[in-house]
Formats: sequence, C-alpha cells, structure tokens
Amino acid sequence: MKFLCEVLVRNQRIHYHTYNSLREICQDLNLTYYQVADISAKRRNKFDENKFKFAPKIIITKVRPNEGE
Repeated sequence: MKFLCEVLVRNQRIHYHTYNSLREICQDLNLTYYQVADISAKRRNKFDENKFKFAPKIIITKVRPNEGE
C-alpha cells in the first residue's frame, strides 16, 4: 500500500511525496510511527492542536493502485 504525504506551513506546500509505507514517512520526516499512524488515521495529534503560527499541517492519505505515480 502506498501513502501520499503532504506538509503545509501557512498553506504553502513544503513537502509532497509518495511513500511505500508509513515507516518510510517516519524516517523522512523524523517522526515516530505512532505520530504518523495517528495523522494517517485522522486521530487527534499535537500538530492540529498547536496554536503556533508556523505549525505544520501534515496530511497523509492512502493511494489507490495506479494513482499518484
């Protein structure tokens, strides 16, 4: 299964990449597996609750076969 990861800061895209696993996202963004799993499952996470002006918005979505290549 593939995942599309997008990172936005103040609505400006700073990262947009397709990964083969959540673990690859962890390594690339230097996040824990639990953080990445929570973000991909749309659970509560510290990035959404942060009121800091430049806090990143991380969006992780599953990619269907033959999509996002």
